[in-house]
Amino acid sequence: MYLSARERLVLDALLKQPLNVQQLAEQLHVSRRTIQRDLERLHTVVEQSDLILSKKTGIGISILGEESQKQALRDMLNDLDILEVTAEERRAFLKASLLRANGALKLSSLASELDVSVVTMSNDLTELTSWLERFELTIVRKRSLGVFLEGAEKSKRLALMQLFIEFISEQELISVIRGHATHFSAVSKKLLGHTMLECVHEVEAVFRDLYEELPYTITDHAYSELVLYMALATKRMENAFYIEETLSLEVSEEYHLAEKLMQELAKRYDITVELAEIQQLTIHLRGAKLRHDQQLAFEDLDLRLASQITKFIQCLDDEMNTALSKDHQLFQGLLVHLERAMYRLTHQMPIYNPLLARIQERYAALFETVRKVSERCFPAIHFPDDEIAFLVMHIGAVLERATPYANLSVLVVCSSGLGTSKMLANRLRKEVPEIQHVSTTSLLELSKVQYTLYDVVLSTVPLPINEADYRLISPLLTDEDIANVRRSLTPKPIVVVTETKDALARLREVQQLTTQMVTMLEMFECIELKEAVFEDALEEAASYLQQKKCVNDVRKLVEKLLEREQLGGLGMPDSVLGLYHTRTNAVNAATFHMFRLKEPVIRQGMDGQRMPIQTILMLLAPEDVSAVALETLSYISTLLVESTETLRLFEQGTTGQIANYIANKFQRYVLTGS
Repeated sequence: MYLSARERLVLDALLKQPLNVQQLAEQLHVSRRTIQRDLERLHTVVEQSDLILSKKTGIGISILGEESQKQALRDMLNDLDILEVTAEERRAFLKASLLRANGALKLSSLASELDVSVVTMSNDLTELTSWLERFELTIVRKRSLGVFLEGAEKSKRLALMQLFIEFISEQELISVIRGHATHFSAVSKKLLGHTMLECVHEVEAVFRDLYEELPYTITDHAYSELVLYMALATKRMENAFYIEETLSLEVSEEYHLAEKLMQELAKRYDITVELAEIQQLTIHLRGAKLRHDQQLAFEDLDLRLASQITKFIQCLDDEMNTALSKDHQLFQGLLVHLERAMYRLTHQMPIYNPLLARIQERYAALFETVRKVSERCFPAIHFPDDEIAFLVMHIGAVLERATPYANLSVLVVCSSGLGTSKMLANRLRKEVPEIQHVSTTSLLELSKVQYTLYDVVLSTVPLPINEADYRLISPLLTDEDIANVRRSLTPKPIVVVTETKDALARLREVQQLTTQMVTMLEMFECIELKEAVFEDALEEAASYLQQKKCVNDVRKLVEKLLEREQLGGLGMPDSVLGLYHTRTNAVNAATFHMFRLKEPVIRQGMDGQRMPIQTILMLLAPEDVSAVALETLSYISTLLVESTETLRLFEQGTTGQIANYIANKFQRYVLTGS
């Protein structure tokens, strides 16, 4: 069967969600008349797959039929030989050729390979200039030699990764997790190349064997990205393209895992294990970081970032006349997300949001507001549109949150991360108020979940379970999805028992958190110190805590606190507060105390500037601290950046004033999550 490039794109778009003629025309940059002609021919193609091309007012054009038949049509599109490509696909192949090339390429050869004129190829090169400049790569044209790229190997890999992520679909990425790396479309196969596809499959097996050594959970999408990067790095090294520049990088759990992965790959491929390559893989492992509980441990908390996020949320409230500042879950979610995003942006790692176009369309006003406010609150960093879309997903999830009032339970399987699943969960509650309980999981974690206990299972990606046991939906929940969900809602007899267990589990969690906070606040004190030299003052504070049975080794604790300070200043800008926090076996139990110096001392702040510190906030935990204690300490630390008034309270308040403030805020947090 022959299909034009545009016809392939029309079918692909309609298999994802219903669209009207105008939307298709805008998406493919053609006239409505052109789309109507394409649809006339595609009626036959769809019917041959035992499906129906339906047109309904208010819904648009959709492909109706069994999911198995839809999947068969997707597979057919993927397996088609590429007889014609779009201009966008042609430029993608050109990018890949330039980025992979070992030396200059003749313009005439490139034109012949992509079946266009030399003039068209020259124009395409001009079009690519700005995209390549994002990665510090320059197109060089020399009459006698041809065309080549000038730039570092690291930059070329980052550009190739961005290219792969832009063109390889979510479904294709998920196939990597299942070990079916060959399940790629014809375009993706050509983009990756045959040897790269084989490498992806073998690298995935290596990563899967060592995956449990990662000290945290990562999303399905991040897992796939890591596999792609390792396969790309392996093939580049096989062709003698190594990253040469080493970094000043601390040895961490990610570093040790990167070293093991590189050693395993070196056994299978003709590559050598180089320090710079281990460091780059370490950076990618850290960039994929996503804590399973979606919370940062207090010792990892970047209070400068937390302060910026607080300001960001407050500015959004001012712009939109909302009360987002009252939602602690939003703050916590943005803190976890932006810690990763900032890391990726700082290291020029690609950020790609597959829902960007739909978010820009559906949340246009919110998108522009978030962009404007982010530029004001994060002036030192540029957020690309893909990242703005992720922020919109977090904020949109809060704005769309509705009060549930029924008793049906739903499981949502979502591979794109926390923002997507939260927004989807909240839209479900809003659009289908019969649903009260929405749980989310990833494809990697699905095997650990008893999905049969839920009234309905929804997924944004195809699942390796019986098709009758779940419904496939769009991440942004179309009208057709909502109708299908409503038809699927048949309460199961055991749902009441399940909900009781869920309620009891939540009560136990609240009880544990409350008990932990009460214990810490009963021990909390604000102590005046006598020593004037800062190191001596820290020792005096540690000795006091030893008397209170909170600490067992004064010298070791002081050393750990000073080591932590060396990693990055602990003074809080625009205050005289210093947040000294660590986890060590020198501490017996999680504790929070404050110590005031006689006179301010000059220390390094979190912004790298020298600043006066007069009040030391000490948050301490043992190495084997419980998750409940960590959450409690983390909550206290985030309160510090809530507002200027909070900073002043911690600077000047009494023991009773500070304890009462924390208790009141925490009570609201455990009861409402805000």
